[in-house]
Amino acid sequence: MPSLKHSPFNSSLPHSIYFKLFDNMADPAMLFKNEQFINCNEACLKQFRYSEKAKFLNLFPWDISPEFQADGRSSKEKAQVMIAIAQQHGHHRFDWLHQCYDGELFTAEVSLTSLYVDDELLILAAIRDISERKKTEKALQESELRWKFALEGAGDGVWDWNIKTDHAVYSTRWKEMLGYTEQDIQPTNQEWQKRIHPDDQATVASTMQAYLAGSISIYRVEYRLKCKDGNYKWILGRGMVVSRDQQGLPLRMIGTHTDITTLKEAELILQKHKEAAEFDVKVKTLALVNQTQNMQETVSQQVAQLTEKLKNSTTKAEEAVQLKSQFLSNMSHEIRTPINAIMSIAFLTLQTDLTAQQQDYLSKIDNSAKWLIGILDDILNFSKLEAGKVELEHHQFELDSVISILKTVATPLLADKKINLNFEVESSIPSILIGDSLRLGQVLLNLISNAIKFTHTGSVTLRVQLLSLVAEQACLNFSVTDTGIGLDMNHKNKLFDAFNQADNSTTRLYGGTGLGLSISKQLVQAMGSQISVESQENVGSCFSFMITLKAELDPMVTVLPKTSLKHEVKYPGLLNARVLVVEDNLILQEIMPDIMGHEGMLVDLANNGLEALALLADNDYAAVLMDCQMPIMDGFEATKRIRANPRFKMLPIIAMTGNVDNNDHQRCLDFGMNGFISKPVDWEQAFLTLDHWINNCRSGS
Repeated sequence: MPSLKHSPFNSSLPHSIYFKLFDNMADPAMLFKNEQFINCNEACLKQFRYSEKAKFLNLFPWDISPEFQADGRSSKEKAQVMIAIAQQHGHHRFDWLHQCYDGELFTAEVSLTSLYVDDELLILAAIRDISERKKTEKALQESELRWKFALEGAGDGVWDWNIKTDHAVYSTRWKEMLGYTEQDIQPTNQEWQKRIHPDDQATVASTMQAYLAGSISIYRVEYRLKCKDGNYKWILGRGMVVSRDQQGLPLRMIGTHTDITTLKEAELILQKHKEAAEFDVKVKTLALVNQTQNMQETVSQQVAQLTEKLKNSTTKAEEAVQLKSQFLSNMSHEIRTPINAIMSIAFLTLQTDLTAQQQDYLSKIDNSAKWLIGILDDILNFSKLEAGKVELEHHQFELDSVISILKTVATPLLADKKINLNFEVESSIPSILIGDSLRLGQVLLNLISNAIKFTHTGSVTLRVQLLSLVAEQACLNFSVTDTGIGLDMNHKNKLFDAFNQADNSTTRLYGGTGLGLSISKQLVQAMGSQISVESQENVGSCFSFMITLKAELDPMVTVLPKTSLKHEVKYPGLLNARVLVVEDNLILQEIMPDIMGHEGMLVDLANNGLEALALLADNDYAAVLMDCQMPIMDGFEATKRIRANPRFKMLPIIAMTGNVDNNDHQRCLDFGMNGFISKPVDWEQAFLTLDHWINNCRSGS
């Protein structure tokens, strides 16, 4: 501590009080006179890692700095300028690059204050370490640049709107699309609003309000924007909220504008042709009516060959549709039956004492079979995907489980390939999410298998990043990057066409139908997003998409009841329940008693509906599991006869079949069945269904 004659304090209070305040400041503080330190507090010594105060006080301000600052200027020269400014104006604040005693650098915010004490001019310096803040700002800036670069590369105009301040930023492409230069457009939301066609103002405003209010989940609207030359272009506007406040209110929105003028002009031409055709039809119809008055009998006869032909054609078309539907139904049933046996045996074996390796192998068999069924569903319902009628599931799932299944299924694809398969999942992603894990997994499997197919050396990497987590809404970015052959971006438009590849010559070299990317594109669209692709020939490709899923931050923990069985059961209401299983598959007959015995149920078996009627006549059952397709008497006829007997009015009859179409579900209900279990059977779901209906029957509801 310097002698009191150097004290910066001039007051009636004792100097010791000021020294104590100075020494106990939370932030590092220093005093210097004539550009040399005369005092510092303990926080200063700790920050700069000096063990002796006397050693520090022998230094000049530029001695605790590197030789040059971040802007390339000499630390000594720049420090003298900063001190001079503080002396002239009384204070000065700036950022400064400091150096600790051990050589480590850090960035600090420095505040200089000039003081006159006993007619001497002193400088008080207070610093605050802002290194972490600078790192965060830099990372944010780099993230913004990457995002804008990615969207600019897609060829669409990009906009970024601060909803609170109404400040807006428009990309160069956005301006060019309307014929403007960088200087023509100011960074305000009004620049966009005032260019909307008057006839489209109400539509755009109502769509935006509905999206921001949460009434619709996707912001997508078509309208016209005025160009610099006075003409209008048709725009497809899309966007999403990427930032919200603590109350969940939107703060920031980003999106794209796509020029669809050519498409709209084509639609207009088509509409004109349609109107012309309709007019032509009206004219010809009128002429035909006039001719009919003169040739009523002849025309009537002609209308009657034509009606018959149309009827025959319609009948044939309906028969073809029915045959196709029946074929798909039978094909689904035939494939699902053996997969059901595989899954059921795996389920049953998993309940026995196994080694860790056996447990792992069987779990992988079970998971792979479930995955195969999910893919089979999408292939059989491809027409539904094409029609945009995809129905997404919304259930809890663990992202780690999806990744584990991907590893299991994709690893065999690496055979005879000198490449690495990497999975990089950020640890900050919530463990429990709500959504359609099967659809998500199918998209990722398609992208990974596609990348492996076209990569011979290097690596394929799945990366999952958490972009934001606001109000339990997790915005995730999925990307699959490879070091493969890449593709010519001129073929990008064909890349996601069904039964096609970017260059059809690759089909002959690498195989495949070209269906995977088309399905993936439509599934991602159903999730409210788009797949983007960046690629360079002979360098590699990156496919990515961004989706928002609800995060379950506080998952429920279920405590299972204890029973006399060797395991814990989830449904004690099924204990000792006698169930009739009507199933003609011999393998399933063999394993059904053991599987259902897993939850304490007793099982009787029937090969067909006729045997089931005989057993029902002599026994009381808690429920019936009824296959639909069986010889002698199928499940529909058997159910119809059972319901005809008042004794079985409350008997639960659950369909168990490989027919999974909605029409099949409705047919089961129409014949009097209570519920529906699809093959291959998810036994956890099957037990839940049985427990529900058996308990309802017991309660009389």
